[in-house]
Amino acid sequence: MGDSKPSQSQLSEEFMAKFNKTKEELAHQINELAAGPKLNDGLTAISTDIQKLSKTLHDAAMFLPSYSIKIRQNEIRELEKQLKEKENEIIPKKRFGFKSKAPPIPSTNNEVINTPAADQSEKAVSHASMLSKGDNFFTIENIKQTTVRYTEDQLNGNDVLVKDSTDAVIILEGGPSTLRLANLRNCKLLCGPVRTSVFVDNVQESVLFLCCQQLRTHSSENVDFYLRVSSRAIIEDCKKIRFGPYSWNSEKSEALHTRAEIASTLERYDAVDDFNWLSSTPSPNWCLIPSDEISEFTFG
Repeated sequence: MGDSKPSQSQLSEEFMAKFNKTKEELAHQINELAAGPKLNDGLTAISTDIQKLSKTLHDAAMFLPSYSIKIRQNEIRELEKQLKEKENEIIPKKRFGFKSKAPPIPSTNNEVINTPAADQSEKAVSHASMLSKGDNFFTIENIKQTTVRYTEDQLNGNDVLVKDSTDAVIILEGGPSTLRLANLRNCKLLCGPVRTSVFVDNVQESVLFLCCQQLRTHSSENVDFYLRVSSRAIIEDCKKIRFGPYSWNSEKSEALHTRAEIASTLERYDAVDDFNWLSSTPSPNWCLIPSDEISEFTFG
């Protein structure tokens, strides 16, 4: 007598038992986070485990009822919210203002950022990019109508958050440990290889050049990703997302790829899971950038 396959109800029960156990463990880990030398590693590990939990939910979509999937998605969002709130609670918010204007990157024929008039640009510089600094944590925020550049020494090994910026070019020359992007509009962001994960939330009408181990994107629209990623990229609640190949030719490139443990020859940018599209047919929310529209870029 041959082995019988488990029924959908059995698969669903097994999945829910594992899901709930993992969810409770993650909630406990978030609650136990505290300031100290291990905070960085703890934040990164929990973020990665939440992303893995999301991936298991996506894989289980074939045997879970749709209402159950929606509930589980909300529970994952709640974990992410709890982690962010805990992070904001722990990390100090001392601010440092940078008054000098960063050098612009060379313009190309494929430039996507709207160039402001000269008087507008000079006025924007007076706002200065604000950098909040904690233990191995940087927040870059409120970049408006200008170009800013952060060096390898500032970024390497740090967790970096870039948020609340508009009409800007943001150049991150080094290799952050993790990178979070939130509330960006009409921006071009260029970043060296990230050692772990990149999290993107509410980015609109922008171009992102990213190399990382994992990418997760929420609530974003009209964004071009030039991507090199070790695992499958994840999008959720997104529309009009396009993907193309990441490339960076410079003396620093190989060393930063090695440090991030990402092969500089890796060409993975088209393996994408859309958590809002569980059908076997292609998702309408993302596509590849046509070859004749691919932009070249440089860190200068």
